[in-house]
Amino acid sequence: MLSKELRGFDVREYIRLLTAIAAVDGIDPVEEDFIRKQAAEFGVDADALLKDPPNDLNVIVGDSSHVTRRAIYRDCFMLAQADNTFSFAERKAMSALRKTLGLSLECALAIESWAVRYDAILREGQRLMGEDWKPADENIKLD
Repeated sequence: MLSKELRGFDVREYIRLLTAIAAVDGIDPVEEDFIRKQAAEFGVDADALLKDPPNDLNVIVGDSSHVTRRAIYRDCFMLAQADNTFSFAERKAMSALRKTLGLSLECALAIESWAVRYDAILREGQRLMGEDWKPADENIKLD
C-alpha cells in the first residue's frame, strides 16, 4: 500500500519521463542502470522504453499529484547528472519539463539544490566506507 504522500503517483509516466530525459543526449550506461533500478523498484519492465525511448517530454499533468510531478522532476534531474555531466540539451529539457509539470522555478531550484546535496552525502558515505579512506587534513591527530 502506498503511503499517503505517494497516492496518485503515476509509475508508468515516471519511468517514461526518466527514459525521455536520459535519451536527450544518448542513454549512458549509468543512466540506463538508474532507470532499470527505478523500474524494478516499482515492478515495471523498462526494456521497451529503453529499446525505443520516447523523444518528447509531453506530460499529461491532469490529475497527477504534486508528489508525482515533483518526484518526476527530482529523479529526472538526478538522472541527467548521473553521468557526471549536465549538458545544455539536458538543461533545456529540464526547463521544458519543469514548465510542463507546472512547477515554479523556485520549487525546481529547491529540488535541484536538495538533489545535489543528497548526492554529495551519498558520495561522502561511499568514500568513508572505502578501504583507501584518508582524513581530509592529515595533520589532525586524535590519539
